[in-house]
Amino acid sequence: MDKISLIIPVYNVEKYLKKSIDSVLKQTYKNLEILLIDDGSTDDSLKICNSYAIKDSRIKVYHKDNEGLSATRNLGIKLSTGKYLAFIDSDDVLTEDYCETLFKAIKHSNSDVASVSLVMTRANGYKIEINNEQEPLNHDESTKVYTSKSMLKEVLLRKSFKNYICTKLYRRELFDSCQFKEKICYEDVLFTYEMTKHINKIAYVDKVCYNYLKRKNSITATCSEKNLNDFLDVALYRYEDVKKSNPSYEVYNTYALLESIISISIKHVIAHRQYQSVNEKSNHIFDIICDALQDENLELKLIPLLKPSQKTSLYLILYNRELFYNFLEKKQKLKTEGTI
Repeated sequence: MDKISLIIPVYNVEKYLKKSIDSVLKQTYKNLEILLIDDGSTDDSLKICNSYAIKDSRIKVYHKDNEGLSATRNLGIKLSTGKYLAFIDSDDVLTEDYCETLFKAIKHSNSDVASVSLVMTRANGYKIEINNEQEPLNHDESTKVYTSKSMLKEVLLRKSFKNYICTKLYRRELFDSCQFKEKICYEDVLFTYEMTKHINKIAYVDKVCYNYLKRKNSITATCSEKNLNDFLDVALYRYEDVKKSNPSYEVYNTYALLESIISISIKHVIAHRQYQSVNEKSNHIFDIICDALQDENLELKLIPLLKPSQKTSLYLILYNRELFYNFLEKKQKLKTEGTI
């Protein structure tokens, strides 16, 4: 039985950490190396990690100065000894068969990466509730195998393969050529895209094995200028790179850029559109989309891929960007009020 290294960055998660580690220790797949890497926590997270290390010899605890999620994951890669690597967020919870499901998928298909699905949850005190905003789950637990190119299509369309690192198991050799870019937000989006260049096959199991906790104060929930700019930089880099390397994927590439700018514009609205640099980059992306859709054939292929709200957003981006932002502001207000 091959060893799996679970790399778990830890930073100020004392409220959620025990439940997360407990779910790791309950795994039906037992040959695990569990790396708890404390990234300079100022609460009792390190103390909790050390208490678990005393109970289970598979747990190794490391403490370092605060450098961020990417640097902590990269250190975990360096310290790990497993044949396969997985990354867990320290406030999330695994199903008992998370590791076993991934391991069987990667071995049986002889793939470089295996992925499962997740359910997104919100914390409500000690009660965890399913996030009602996500799409209905219709998981049949089947396994599909994709090539690098077909995976790229899935990533751009955000279908089977989301950008979440935590739902995947990787062959160790992949990290010889691809690691996490440090000191940026949305490193998962960039990493997932770059990884498509280095894999031959990836297996996807249509089964929920990961419970992702969405916290209001998490990195991805913030609307800082750096957060927004990093997202736009990553989205634009991916668009330009796909445009050069996979021109036949123009419609999927345009969809991904549109989906990205709508997503970040919501955060931009929450931040009251106060950052000039974000305004400039957003307008640049709006211009790219408008120019691309001068091609009527591309527009005809793109429209069927869009949800109703995306179609509305696209129309407003094309013809009145101020109304686009007003549309998002109204939608966010209704969302906050619980109307939608």
